[in-house]
Amino acid sequence: MFPQLPSESLTVPPSFTTTIIPSIRPYLPSSTPFGSVKDPTLPYTTLTYASAVDGSTSLFPSGDGTWQRTVLSGSLASVPTHYLRGCHSAVLIGVSTAQVDDPSLNCRLEGMQATEGHGLWPNRGR
Repeated sequence: MFPQLPSESLTVPPSFTTTIIPSIRPYLPSSTPFGSVKDPTLPYTTLTYASAVDGSTSLFPSGDGTWQRTVLSGSLASVPTHYLRGCHSAVLIGVSTAQVDDPSLNCRLEGMQATEGHGLWPNRGR
């Protein structure tokens, strides 16, 4: 349907493992398979989003009445995103993101288990 980005593994820079991971690890799910720290009956959730320098989360018209895929970051910025995907059981996205970007929602970091996230949970059709 849409052009896919290369699916090769991403290499983790050494600085990521020595500085970034220790700083975000306390805010990520523990080794327990389900449940938040404060209430084990609730799922553990982490909110992330990508934005452009001007703060927009971006959809740009392609000129023919449709929307075009917008790349907001490079491969180095993809490392934390894929790390977070590997730490969680699911990734939720909006319907516009699914229609325009057709993201693979997987974890491609070397040394982490590859996860696939192609489930659909629509709240309304478009």
